[in-house]
Parts: sequence; C-alpha cells; structure tokens
Amino acid sequence: MSGARELRIHVGMASLVTIFSVLCLTIFAVLTLLSARSEQDLSEISAEAIRSYYAAEAAVCDRTAALQADLEAGRPIDPTIAVWEEADVRFYRLTEPIDHARRLECILRSDANGITVAALRTVAYSADNTD
Repeated sequence: MSGARELRIHVGMASLVTIFSVLCLTIFAVLTLLSARSEQDLSEISAEAIRSYYAAEAAVCDRTAALQADLEAGRPIDPTIAVWEEADVRFYRLTEPIDHARRLECILRSDANGITVAALRTVAYSADNTD
C-alpha cells in the first residue's frame, strides 16, 4: 500500500449537499411568493386609485352638464361651485374628492361660445385647506 489516500465522497456529504440545495430552493420560493404578493397588493392599490379618479371625473362631467342645464334654464347654480369673472369671461370651479388625499378640480370657462373646460387637475389636500 502506498501512502496516498483516495479522495471519496461519503454518503453524509451527499446528504448535506442535498439538504443545502433544498433549503436554498425553499428560500427562493418563499422570496418569490412574497414578491408576487407585494406586487399584487401594489397593483390593487393602483387599480383602486384609477377607479377613484375616473369616478371623480365622471361626477365632474355630470355636474358640468347640470351646470350647463341650470345656466340655460336660468335656474340658480349649485352653491358649492365657485364663480368669478375676468374680462367678460365667467369661470366656474368644480371640485370632487378622489380619495382622502386628493381631489379633482375642474375650471370651466363660460363666454359667448358656451362652456369649455379650461383646466382639469388633481390637487392634494393641504393641512390648512381641507375644503
């Protein structure tokens, strides 16, 4: 017999490698599941924000049509609508809540040609102005 020893893999070493591989795959599977769940939650929040925005926009469109009908019929307008005039042009401001942090603001311009949308924007509620 020579003094050199043969290098062999024992059954215990193969079991350790297998256990380590299964552990790594389990960790990656759990991380993937957590990531997918987090992305699903984010997409649900985004979808709700979009639904809220378009619901507010539809309400503003309905209120604009009602305003135009009131003006044509000579009826008094909704007292929640702000009105001001600049150089023979009348402006109306309609606001509709989107969610707890934002509102949709629509500025309408009324002149001899009728009512047109001058601006439509999303405005954040501020601490000092919560109307």
